[in-house]
Amino acid sequence: MSKLHKVLVTFGTAGSGRLGHGFPLNSQFFPRIVKDLVGEEVTKVSCGGAHTAAITADGTLYTFGLNEDGQLGHSKPDKVMPVPLEVGLPEPVKSVAAGDRHTVALTRSGEVWTFGRASEGQLGIGEVDSENIRQVEPRFVKALKGIRIVDIAAGSTHSLALSDKGEVYSWGHSDFGALGHGALTRGGPNGPTTLLPRLIRSLSIVKMRSVTCGPYSSGSITESGQVFTWGHGINWQLGHGVARHEPLPRPVATLSRVSSIAIGQIHSLAVLADGRVVTWGQDECGNLGQGEATVKQRFISTPRLVGNLPNCMHVSAGWHHSLAVSEMGGKLFSWGGSG
Repeated sequence: MSKLHKVLVTFGTAGSGRLGHGFPLNSQFFPRIVKDLVGEEVTKVSCGGAHTAAITADGTLYTFGLNEDGQLGHSKPDKVMPVPLEVGLPEPVKSVAAGDRHTVALTRSGEVWTFGRASEGQLGIGEVDSENIRQVEPRFVKALKGIRIVDIAAGSTHSLALSDKGEVYSWGHSDFGALGHGALTRGGPNGPTTLLPRLIRSLSIVKMRSVTCGPYSSGSITESGQVFTWGHGINWQLGHGVARHEPLPRPVATLSRVSSIAIGQIHSLAVLADGRVVTWGQDECGNLGQGEATVKQRFISTPRLVGNLPNCMHVSAGWHHSLAVSEMGGKLFSWGGSG
């Protein structure tokens, strides 16, 4: 997203139309402007398994990419939508989180709407029969009615929501303890699921400021900047110094005064209050940004500062790559695998 010209740019693999450039679906090795959104001020973007969601300044939500499970939020039968299409919602959207095959939208009034695949409970709408596994249009999460939500996040098959009181709710599949309720499971749609939003009680002792998800991991930051992580941790991505899954939220002891975090498939990043960036987890192809020595070592068990980076204000973690946006000039830095 270009701040100067206020346009959306995308790059990478174009499969299923996730880049928004239309046909043919050619991979983009350099940032390319999404022409259908030129003239719109794009304020937020979220990338899912094979689809993308973008919000404009007026609160309009656009989606594009794979639509096999209704994750684009419209009733069109197309399995692939290679250009942005507006999603019909009753009010302007504040935030959006794209999961593997589902999408979570947060309106400016604090309501949560979901759409896409519902088989693992990731939509938070309760029981669905075999005919309604795909929710092709936005559904209001009634279980959160009366609770003002201020932040959302989506993993592969689970979702998180943060209330204005600093409480965290989770729902979906509890793979590897991703929901934070103490259940450590592994499996597909036949495993334990939480079909409706459920309060993570172990986090209620402190007020939370934000939430984030990796594919099967979760994280939250307190108002004071302390980080809690839980879920899939076999790749050291939880930052606790051990390679194991955590079914309950656990503080990252070596981190404090954190402004934001990002959790990927095998690694994580965080921006400290002073703008410095730290990374940890498995290093397969330079995704930690720590140099060749770390790639040979294969992992960093606890957060470590990244050198040669200016102060940053935002980070993002993919499967095998990382991104950071600098405070000065909004420059984008990337490192890791390009495949």
